[in-house]
Amino acid sequence: MNERLHLHTDTDRIDTVIFDFGGVLLDLDPDKCRKSFHALGIHQIEEFIDRYRPKGLFYECECGNIGQETFIRELQKLAPSPVTRREIIDAYTSFLIDLPVYKLEAIRQLKRQHNVYLLSNVNELCFN
Repeated sequence: MNERLHLHTDTDRIDTVIFDFGGVLLDLDPDKCRKSFHALGIHQIEEFIDRYRPKGLFYECECGNIGQETFIRELQKLAPSPVTRREIIDAYTSFLIDLPVYKLEAIRQLKRQHNVYLLSNVNELCFN
């Protein structure tokens, strides 16, 4: 797919552009994450995944209120049969889909005339 992001800005008035990473630059698929957890037998996943904001255990992990090992252990407890740490991480990160090239090109274009910042609440599980 050849998509383009068209930028229409008044460069005299804008000096800084701030992007959110997940869901804005990085394409996300919460349904794929749900399906991955369902495949592990963790059907309570609906309690934690919302299209716009994590809930419960997922929210606690995203905010740093619990560490990744606690997060993984709690999800393992919800599985009807043993699942590995790696299976939990793979199911969790399955919602990360794609960073389209056209979005990167748009950021490069913006950087020529603006300060560009990226903000994200990505937790360490996404780097495993």
